[in-house]
Amino acid sequence: PNAPLRQAVVSLAASYFSVESPQQLASKFPKEWPLIARNLVSSLGSARVATREASVHAAQMLFRGREWTDISLVFEDFWTIVVKLMDDMEERIQAVVRPLARMTRNLALRLCDPKVSKKTDVDAAIKAIIPLLLVSCERYKHAQPICFDIIRELVKLAHGTPLLSPYVQDLIPPLLVSLSMMENSQLQYWQFHIDAKNEEKGKELEAARISNSRDSESMKLLRQLVPLITEENAQALA
Repeated sequence: PNAPLRQAVVSLAASYFSVESPQQLASKFPKEWPLIARNLVSSLGSARVATREASVHAAQMLFRGREWTDISLVFEDFWTIVVKLMDDMEERIQAVVRPLARMTRNLALRLCDPKVSKKTDVDAAIKAIIPLLLVSCERYKHAQPICFDIIRELVKLAHGTPLLSPYVQDLIPPLLVSLSMMENSQLQYWQFHIDAKNEEKGKELEAARISNSRDSESMKLLRQLVPLITEENAQALA
């Protein structure tokens, strides 16, 4: 819907239910929130572009600031549909999805931050979110930047704590694989042919590839994970 119409509907609903915003409406009827959340996630995947667009706007308002206990049952579906919307080919969706992706990124980090969330909620959130990040990195190339960004920030949050230690053995293998997956496949082709024609030039290209790998996001994350390795997870990695 266009902006004036959307604002008119919001104002009408706010007036009818005696609230000032959609967020207050959801808070006023907390027993209805699980149904609202499930319906909203479902609407994000609607076949109708207008419905998806409206749902993106609604999700930004209604999911922002939620606690893990509020969204634990729908977070996996919510994350998955947001990742898919990031690759939506419709121009109207592309125009509005970036703020939703940014809000989802910030929401995931806040849920995993022991400074602002309860420890029991943080443990549960990390247990659910880490696998989602790894699966998304593997399945959706367009989601790798946001996934690596979240993992990098999680490593920073966990610095000096054992928060991520149980997941080091899960994080390191896909990051190692991504070192080669994220390299331009043409480089291997060129390496093969340059080696065959000029050994010296081949070594120069190989050195450049190694340097590029060292500066990659995956390698930076691997270096940040090294301090989290313990005897227990080292054995699991072996």
